[in-house]
Amino acid sequence: VLLEAWAAGTAVISSGTSGAKALIEHGEDGWLFNLEAPDTFHEALEAVCDDNLRERAARTGKRKVLAQYDVRAVAARTRQLYHEIIEAKSCAT
Repeated sequence: VLLEAWAAGTAVISSGTSGAKALIEHGEDGWLFNLEAPDTFHEALEAVCDDNLRERAARTGKRKVLAQYDVRAVAARTRQLYHEIIEAKSCAT
């Protein structure tokens, strides 16, 4: 959902789950909050309501998706992995 939101040019807010923490750089491309600390949700909500912060985070998130998660980027990493596996197998025999 986070990647889809970024791809659509939308800013994100998420609870600090392990998946969200792995993707979101707090304050840069989105905001994380702690479910056990309601004030952190309010802080994230206030940040996303600021037009400049929201637009900057949305742009940063979209750049991240295009650079790291776009089908071409994933295909290139997969191709590189296959080349490395083939090379390692060739060297082992």
